[in-house]
Amino acid sequence: MPHILYPANGTTLKYSASGKDGGTDSIVFSWIPVGRLLGAEDQQPCSWQGQPNGTTGYLVDRYQIEFNPPLYNPKLDKSFAVFHNDHGATREFNLLEFQPDVSYTWRVAVGRWCVLINYDNQDPKHNVLLQLVSPYTEPRTFMYTH
Repeated sequence: MPHILYPANGTTLKYSASGKDGGTDSIVFSWIPVGRLLGAEDQQPCSWQGQPNGTTGYLVDRYQIEFNPPLYNPKLDKSFAVFHNDHGATREFNLLEFQPDVSYTWRVAVGRWCVLINYDNQDPKHNVLLQLVSPYTEPRTFMYTH
């Protein structure tokens, strides 16, 4: 199971568009990794119901970062509760994705995904979460002021 490093439980951050006055405009969430994650380079094939015929999928482990309440992504005009991170044990978010003066909880687990590769440009084309391969960490809380 990953172990959460930052932000510390109960942290309050001050937003500042320029990062002046001791404030910040983004936050990096970090945790201690669990070791090597399974990647597409390991060539372990996978499939799921509804997978297009003639395609190949590979198992990929990703860190799952879950927020409650969900975060709002202004670029996509959608809210998301779970984010995945393929590499490393950090993920940066813009504080504008969070509501000011709202207490958020977050936690991390490792999820195993089946990813279909688009070989024309090597980008994932479709993917689906098959299972969690680690339990979620204990939830941590934080908030920010604007």
